[in-house]
Amino acid sequence: MKNIIKLVFVIFASISFVSANAGTLNVTGTAKATYNILSSDSSAAAENSGKGLGVVNEISFGATGELENGWTWSYNMALDPAGADTAAGGAATNDDTGLALTTPYGSIAANISQGSLNKQMTFSAAAYKAGVDLGSGAVFDPVGLGDYNNLQYHSPAGLIPFGTVFKVGFSPSEDVEDSASDNNQGAIASGAANAAMSASSALPYATETSSAAPTSVSSIVEYSVETKPIDGLTISASYVDIDSSISKSTDHSQYEAGAVTVKYAYGPVTVGYGRNAITPHVAASAADAYFVNLVDNRDISIGYAVNENLTVSYEQSSSEVNIKKRNATNTVTKKTLKQDVDTIQAAYTMGGMTLALSQANIDGDGYTGNEVGTSRKDVKETIFAVTMAF
Repeated sequence: MKNIIKLVFVIFASISFVSANAGTLNVTGTAKATYNILSSDSSAAAENSGKGLGVVNEISFGATGELENGWTWSYNMALDPAGADTAAGGAATNDDTGLALTTPYGSIAANISQGSLNKQMTFSAAAYKAGVDLGSGAVFDPVGLGDYNNLQYHSPAGLIPFGTVFKVGFSPSEDVEDSASDNNQGAIASGAANAAMSASSALPYATETSSAAPTSVSSIVEYSVETKPIDGLTISASYVDIDSSISKSTDHSQYEAGAVTVKYAYGPVTVGYGRNAITPHVAASAADAYFVNLVDNRDISIGYAVNENLTVSYEQSSSEVNIKKRNATNTVTKKTLKQDVDTIQAAYTMGGMTLALSQANIDGDGYTGNEVGTSRKDVKETIFAVTMAF
């Protein structure tokens, strides 16, 4: 890490000896309309919310330029509608920004709430979107730099054999927002804001959800590597380590997560496999209190391009949460929570418009797969989507 930081300073120092030309501005984005049908045998209202219509958009502003020595720079800013602002008049917020400099020695970037290096979803060959990344059936996902302000270094293309690219990023604290004015730091997240580290709030036991989130993030380091040893084959891996300011002597564990994926494309067929494991932060628990010990996610995906416009896909994802409790006599009791998601999709593209149909069957929604009776929640979600790209 020290050598990488030194390289970043060398690159920044070199900028003072060159001049920049005026850059160019571009605007891109998407507008999407969805029709969602959610049904379940469960009596819970959340699993039988019926039919809903939604419209969402994202607009990205970008700028690029070149220095006289051939180095290039880029800037991006995304405008997304926010729930509270929408209710107050449809205002959009600037939630993701980044400034990057690309050199023969690699690229460096400063990001605000973007730039996750997590490779969890790179297994997917979905026609529309990875099944575990849709509305229902959400799983514990590895937390990454994309949730915080961060600095990154990416190795240059062609430096490592087989098109391998190595990336590393660092967040020095729990900053999560852009600066209000010049030279000011970003806003510091409260402990409650870090509850995103517990990803799923629907676990059967509240103590498991709360124990998965540290009350204060002190630093984050994330790595990723991607290589293509043969035509059509892509192998990806990522790892994140999150340190908490809570006293180490009272912790069961600090947060760390890793993911490995393999994707192979041959002609019209693409297949993928992914596995990721998460050891969440767990503060010392009281006797007889359950806490999360390990999250294990496994995914398989297959996509088939019927022709240049039509693609179909099938995915199967399984997620297990291993929990345990320790009583006053130090006896450990273990329990496994499970959720499975099967997704079938089709997408048809015409120029800048994509029509998509997705149907997901979630066995044990909210990690209730090992429960019985009314405690178990099996859900079917059907989504029709129209996406316009510009």
